Amino acid sequence: MQQVRVGLGQALEQRARKLVDRYVRDPETVAIAITGSLARGTTWQGSDVDVWVFRDGPSGFVDGVDDGIYWEVDLRPAHMLDLPDDPDEAWLEPYPLHYRGRMFEALWGCRIAYDPTGRLAKLKEA
Repeated sequence: MQQVRVGLGQALEQRARKLVDRYVRDPETVAIAITGSLARGTTWQGSDVDVWVFRDGPSGFVDGVDDGIYWEVDLRPAHMLDLPDDPDEAWLEPYPLHYRGRMFEALWGCRIAYDPTGRLAKLKEA
C-alpha cells in the first residue's frame, strides 16, 4: 500500500509542478499556492491537485484531467492578498465572509509555490 501512495504522491507533485510552471510564465501572476491534501502531505487514492493563482486579471476556474489525475486551478484577483493597514478596517470586507473564510481555510495549510513579492506569505502569517 505504501508503494502506491508514494507513486501517487509523485504523480500529483509532477502535475502540480506543471500547473505552477504554466502560471508562473503568465505576467499577470502575482502568487501561487498549492492547497489541499497535496500541500498538507495527506494524499490518498482520491486526491487531486488544487492550485490557487492570484493575478492581475479576472477571477476564474480551470480544471481538467491529465494522466488520470484531476486538477483544478482557482484564479483570484491579486488584491485579495492585501490586508488592511488598520485592523479595524477588516470589517469592511470586499468579499462575502463565507468566501473569505473559504480562502483562509484553503491557504491555512497551503504550500507557497511562487510569491516573489511576499504578499501571499504575509497573508498566510496573518
